[in-house]
Amino acid sequence: MKRLKDAPASRRMTAACNVHVEERSMQSSPLAQACARAAATAAATSALLFAALTVQAQPAPVVPRLALGTAPPAWPALTLPQALALADSAYPALKSRQAQLAAAEGAQTDANALLSSNPVLSLEQTRRSVPLAGQPPESRREWHTGLSQPLEIAGQRGYRRDAATAALAALRSEIEDARRVARTTVSERFHRVLARQQRVALEGEAVTLFDETAVAIQKRRVAGEDTRLDANIAAVEAERAHNQLAISQEQLLDARIELATSLQLPPSNLPQAVGDLGMPQRDLPLADLLASVDAQPRLRALRDRESSASADSSWSRPASIRT
Repeated sequence: MKRLKDAPASRRMTAACNVHVEERSMQSSPLAQACARAAATAAATSALLFAALTVQAQPAPVVPRLALGTAPPAWPALTLPQALALADSAYPALKSRQAQLAAAEGAQTDANALLSSNPVLSLEQTRRSVPLAGQPPESRREWHTGLSQPLEIAGQRGYRRDAATAALAALRSEIEDARRVARTTVSERFHRVLARQQRVALEGEAVTLFDETAVAIQKRRVAGEDTRLDANIAAVEAERAHNQLAISQEQLLDARIELATSLQLPPSNLPQAVGDLGMPQRDLPLADLLASVDAQPRLRALRDRESSASADSSWSRPASIRT
């Protein structure tokens, strides 16, 4: 009877009915049926409660993570000056502009020549039939040799030279602008990797603290100093810290892949940023900012392209004589 008092209400009712039925040896049929119905109702209620608790207790999906004892892969160290040097030599857009430099320099060398083109030598042969009085026609061959050279007048040579010079200056300004863009992109991605690395380090320390706290609260619960609810809350917070660490590790991997792509590094050689996130304090007066805007390489390239197009248009006008 003491065990029946300690049991839940549904179980006590079922057990009491069973005992009563066994003692009476099923002497009272209505009472046995009532006990059977009560037992069935209690069993159904228990099943529904168990199913509801099972659904509520399903764990939320977690992000895969490395084990705490697993050592992270060894990444090659990379400083900011090294990254900028690699950007100058490996950034795709910058390399594309630099490949056009040799052609532009060759065009300027040709434009500085005295003549715009080489002389043209022509050789012509003609066969004619010459009639003779009282004789059959005589076949003769005639040869003609000529040498032609276009001569530029009215400043055409100067226009040609100015167009090539302005085009070369514009290309060099575009190369400088592409170098600035490459350095800016690489520097931004480098500092993103550096920030992600520090975030992963902080998340790792947080995971350690939450795990230690969960273990301590579990020990206190065993000792009777904390409740089971406190232990469960500590375990949930520790699991949440693990998930946040896994997310930060994935973000760090994505940032390293972006940096390696900018520097044309192989997938097996993802860099590890080495440096400081501190920003130097620097005063920038408005006048200096406006002056730097006017001196941007992109604006210089546009002005040089305009000058080159104007000179090329003047040179293309028919103002040459042929001798």
